[in-house]
Amino acid sequence: MYILPRSIRSILAISAFVIGLAPLQLSADVIPVTFEFTGACAVNDCTGVGTGMLTLANYSVGDAILNPSFISFFYSSNLITISIPTANDLAFISGGFSAIPGGSSITIQSNDPVQMFITMPEGTWCAGSGCLQDMGSQSTWTLVSDAAAVPEPALFLPAGLGLMAFGLIRRRRK
Repeated sequence: MYILPRSIRSILAISAFVIGLAPLQLSADVIPVTFEFTGACAVNDCTGVGTGMLTLANYSVGDAILNPSFISFFYSSNLITISIPTANDLAFISGGFSAIPGGSSITIQSNDPVQMFITMPEGTWCAGSGCLQDMGSQSTWTLVSDAAAVPEPALFLPAGLGLMAFGLIRRRRK
């Protein structure tokens, strides 16, 4: 039986170990963060409340919101609905969340049809074409989900095999 030279066995063992651990490295996966908007409608405007959901990628409270972090936005009241399901439907987004829950400075505009959604830190807000269809003086944003990256269980098998191969080669040396 042919036995590989020690240097080649060492290289193979280290390679197996590195390949086995590679899936455990942090990835650049998108981590969605979802915020919920609730705003009381003003007198002589929409009835009840307007509600919305804003989903951003890899966002932390206190950061500026930019177009690359946008995933989706939906708003509805008894008068209008604004739907921006993808970044391709977004003209721009700006602002940021300073404290959650609470009011925040957020501006969102869709491409076609052009719809605006604006909230201010003191709680005032507006929505619709030209931001003239829904309005209110009280609103709040809350954090709904802040998912963290979780390693896939299937990735532990290659890591385990790499560790076992490394251990077997080390054992044979002794």
